[in-house]
Amino acid sequence: MAGEFSLHVNVEGLPKILRSLRGMPREISTDVRKASKRIAQDEVVRIRVTAASHGAQAVRSASKIRARSDRVPTIKAAGSSPLFKKGVQTGQVFFGAEFGSHRGKTTRQFKPWTQHEGYWFWPTLRRDTPIMINAWMDVIDAAISRWEAGR
Repeated sequence: MAGEFSLHVNVEGLPKILRSLRGMPREISTDVRKASKRIAQDEVVRIRVTAASHGAQAVRSASKIRARSDRVPTIKAAGSSPLFKKGVQTGQVFFGAEFGSHRGKTTRQFKPWTQHEGYWFWPTLRRDTPIMINAWMDVIDAAISRWEAGR
């Protein structure tokens, strides 16, 4: 979808963990997906709280951020759905609110350009990535223990 983007964090051993999940009963996989979505939903809340201190554009952009169901915590941001009047898409405002602009004639409403640092979305994700990884590893440990107990 136009305007969407992904952040991939490399976790050592992740492909092996995901392969192991495929061999587990469906209810364990379902529980892992639900727990992963809860972890992502908690992060969405933290992102929205941070966005609240960065103006109306950030708040409205953050309102379109969603947690997705997956085996790992997944967050969908931006997108092409209309956000403001005149069909302005979420992604168009999201990136300006997050990274700022070079102060061109059509982008003066945004804060100064931060290059790749960001104002509210990326700083929050960078800060909270270890928290999410630890929470997810706890979920995986519990799933493996449950599977081993049931064999």
